[in-house]
Amino acid sequence: MKADPQAQEQLLELPQTDHRLAQLRREVETSQLKARAKETRAAVVTAEETLVGARTQIKDLEREITRAEQDVQTVRSRVDRDQQTLDSGAATPKQMTDIQHELQSLARRQAELEDVELEIMESLEQMNSTVRDAEQAMDQARRDAQEAAAAWDRREDEIASETVALEQHRADVVAMLPADLVALYEKIRARSGLGAGLLRHARCGSCQLELSSSDLDRVRSAPADEVVRCEECGAIMVRTPESGL
Repeated sequence: MKADPQAQEQLLELPQTDHRLAQLRREVETSQLKARAKETRAAVVTAEETLVGARTQIKDLEREITRAEQDVQTVRSRVDRDQQTLDSGAATPKQMTDIQHELQSLARRQAELEDVELEIMESLEQMNSTVRDAEQAMDQARRDAQEAAAAWDRREDEIASETVALEQHRADVVAMLPADLVALYEKIRARSGLGAGLLRHARCGSCQLELSSSDLDRVRSAPADEVVRCEECGAIMVRTPESGL
């Protein structure tokens, strides 16, 4: 294939542009900012679940306290009734003995229930502290998520803007080049990912392999408008004064 040497040199704009576009696409897929935004969103969900769990435990403990208070009150009411019976003097000696025994049992039962109530109240106090910590953790997780999302949104907008500019630049370059030269470049790039590169210091600008002496002789002897290709990767090797031929 023949192509004006100047057109061949202009062709070098395409691999440079395509390389940058590929970098931007990879960044969209692998960006640490994007990963951070995803991680912080997941952290918010975890923090919310932790808080919900802690609040649920508080409700359970509050119900337990209510039951414990009712149990204690039931015992106290029984104690009051028994004491009133004793104080009335209407009970027989046997009844008084039985009531006194019952009062002793009720006193032990009341003490046990009050101990249980106290333990539940201590657990509730600890759980309230856990809820406060969980609320703080959730607030922090939400702030982190907002910051991470904002950082990725900014970078994503930058990538989108640069991509649009590069694609327009690429279209402008393609419009200036011979159609058959562009078609060859695209065919090679589709096959190997390496369409063209500058020949510099006896190395292919695409695969970076050094040319053999016979290949260099072939390139040196080729007319200036001849489109020469690398024997190793098949890419177009563009010759300029930098090639040192």
